[in-house]
Amino acid sequence: MLITKNDQDFGHDHGTSWESVECNPTTGRVTQLLLGGSRRYRFGVKTWYLNASLLLPFEELESLDLSGNYLGGWIAPEEPNLLSSRLRKLEVLDLSYNSLDNSILPILGGFSNLKELDISHNAIDAATSAEGIKNLSHLENLHLDGVHLKDAGTVLRALGALSSLRILSLQDNTVEGTITAQDFHYLSKLEQLILDRSSLNTSMGILSSLGRLTSLRLLSSSSTGLIGNLSDQSLCNLVLDISNNFFIGKLPRWIANMSWLVALDLSKNQLDGLIPQELFNLGSLEYLDLSDNNLSGSLPSFFISQ
Repeated sequence: MLITKNDQDFGHDHGTSWESVECNPTTGRVTQLLLGGSRRYRFGVKTWYLNASLLLPFEELESLDLSGNYLGGWIAPEEPNLLSSRLRKLEVLDLSYNSLDNSILPILGGFSNLKELDISHNAIDAATSAEGIKNLSHLENLHLDGVHLKDAGTVLRALGALSSLRILSLQDNTVEGTITAQDFHYLSKLEQLILDRSSLNTSMGILSSLGRLTSLRLLSSSSTGLIGNLSDQSLCNLVLDISNNFFIGKLPRWIANMSWLVALDLSKNQLDGLIPQELFNLGSLEYLDLSDNNLSGSLPSFFISQ
């Protein structure tokens, strides 16, 4: 493992001056290692394997970032579950932009106190990933960007085992299969669903399936190739970003019922007709983008850029 120090700050107490390292000011024990991209700049793009035994002394570690390091896997200690038992305080783990495969999943499944996990842009199968981490009952934030969702419904059902999940990012994915309301049944605490730049189509049923997610407050589905009319009222409780798609037709009146809506981005679609004036009665609305459509009608002065 490579840890570098910042010469300017070197000499401060408890080693907290070391670049990419944060320590507990009282105990001096390492609590955070931010090593994203650190190996790439020194050793190039060759895939390598981490000897995970090197992490065993970091028993106070709460956050570990190994992203962007061409990591092909890690060699676990011979004793089963030793690594996860030593790193029982680990809450944040970022392994994105590496070359990891499904062999890493049994190890990840042992970090029972994880709250945030990013395994985006690896050679990991999405369905296998969901199954491998299903016991992470404290996980709140999961990024599975840049993977191939061969059967999206199966993946979502498996992720339903993550009872604390609030944020799910599935950006930059090739999505296949259909999605039903039942697939979201156990994701009852989900607050943010981020799908930007994934290949979706309206026939998958994802928009009509979201009504079951009563806690959902953000749907970001920009540049996903969605086509059709904005007619599904299951979206009426969401902060919406569905810009740069192929939605057609008129703006539905139910948008005016989103009383707490703060932001709405419907830009770069093919919407037409009059802009519903009821939209401007939403007291919480702070951001509105309807540009690059075929809409007509007047905008209140407070919505016009200065």
